[in-house]
Amino acid sequence: FKLDERWPFAIDAYTIADVERDVTRLPPMFVAHGVRHEGGIYNCPMPEGFSFASVEAAMETSTVVLLNAGFLIPKLAVVSLAMLEATLLPIWLNVYLSRPGLARSTQLHTDKQDVFLVQCSGRKRWRVYAPPEPSTAPGLDPFGRGKGTDLEWEPGELLLDVATAPGEVLYIPAGFPHETDTLAFPPGGEQDGGGGGGPPLRDGSGAEEFSVHLTIGVDTHLWGLDYATLRESALVAAGHAPSLCAGPGVGLSLTALPLRIWSRLNEPLPVGFLAAPHLAYLAPVGASAAAADVGVARAALVEHIAAEAARRVAEAEPERWRHPQCNGEVAPQVAEEW
Repeated sequence: FKLDERWPFAIDAYTIADVERDVTRLPPMFVAHGVRHEGGIYNCPMPEGFSFASVEAAMETSTVVLLNAGFLIPKLAVVSLAMLEATLLPIWLNVYLSRPGLARSTQLHTDKQDVFLVQCSGRKRWRVYAPPEPSTAPGLDPFGRGKGTDLEWEPGELLLDVATAPGEVLYIPAGFPHETDTLAFPPGGEQDGGGGGGPPLRDGSGAEEFSVHLTIGVDTHLWGLDYATLRESALVAAGHAPSLCAGPGVGLSLTALPLRIWSRLNEPLPVGFLAAPHLAYLAPVGASAAAADVGVARAALVEHIAAEAARRVAEAEPERWRHPQCNGEVAPQVAEEW
C-alpha cells in the first residue's frame, strides 16, 4: 500500500549530489546495474577504480543500485539504525537510481524482504501484483522470482498502479511481484488497480528529475525468523526430513502447498516490534508491554509461538499430525512438542 501521509523530511534527504559524494565509499561489487546475459538479467558490478562518471554512464540504459548502502554510508546508516531501533528486527538498506524516461527501470520480480520504499527525489511508477500460486513453479523460490533466467512468468492480479513523488512511501510485503518505470504519464490515469493511463502528474512531482529512492528491507525471512524455518529446524532436530510428507519415501517442497497455507507458514515470527500485540495484555492498564516482567513475557511469547507453529504445520500437513484417537483433530501433544 502507499502511505497517505507524505514524509516532508524524506524530500531530498538523499539525492544524486549525495550519491556523487558517497558512491566511491562502496566496493565495486556493491554498485551494480542490471544487464542481459545469456537469456537472463543479472546485476553487473562496477569495475575496479570506478567513479561517479561510471555510474552516470550506466544510468543511461538501466537502474543503478547501491547495495548495502545502509552499512557503509554514514548518512544512510542513521536511517538503518533508526529502523533497527523502531522494529527490533534485522534491517537492510539499498539505494536505487534511475533516470527519467526508462520504460523499465526494474523487471517484474519478487523479494525476500518486506520493504519500505521511500522516494527522496524524482518520481517512479510502481505496479504491484498478487503473488502467483507457488505450485506454478515448485522448483523456484517464491521470494526470488523474476531474477536470472526466470523471466517468463505470470503474477497474480494487479493490486496497485501508483507513482511515488518525493516524500512518498510505498510498502510491499515479501513475495509480492512488482515492476517499475520512470516514464512521464499523461494526467488522468488511475492510481490504483490499473486500467488507466497511469498515475496523474502533479506539480512538484519530480517527473523530470533523477529518481532516487531508498529501499529499506525488514529481513525476517533472510534470517529465518518465520514459521517455515521454525518448522524445518524442529523437524531436523527431531531427526525428520523437512520436506512435506506425501507418502512413504515421497517428499515435496513447501511450494507444493496452496498459496494461502504457504503464506501462513512463511509469516514472520512475532518477535521484535511484532511481539507487542501478543504481550500487551501483560502490562498494567496505561503502561507499555515493556513494563511486563521480562521472564513472564518471554514465557508467554514462547508459548504463543509454539501454539501457532503447531496450528500452522498441522494445517499444512493434516494427515501427518492427526492422531487416530482424536477424531481427526490435531493431537493435544503436538502443540506441546512444538
